[in-house]
Amino acid sequence: MSTNLYLVSRSTRAGRPNASVISIDSIHRAAHLIPKYGREISKQLTKDNALDIAAEFRVNSYISIDLWTVS
Repeated sequence: MSTNLYLVSRSTRAGRPNASVISIDSIHRAAHLIPKYGREISKQLTKDNALDIAAEFRVNSYISIDLWTVS
């Protein structure tokens, strides 16, 4: 099944997380990430730990975050 969603994963170097602290004004918009599930969903996966447990994510390019902003 093709969803046409981008597939992303954590940045690592030598098996360890590769990250940087950035200025908040460098952030352009929020992203809606969906954990990539295999044939079975881990019973350990929750909304609180999905970013830590899942190895890959799909980026929901169909959602419009701007629809939910209050002006």
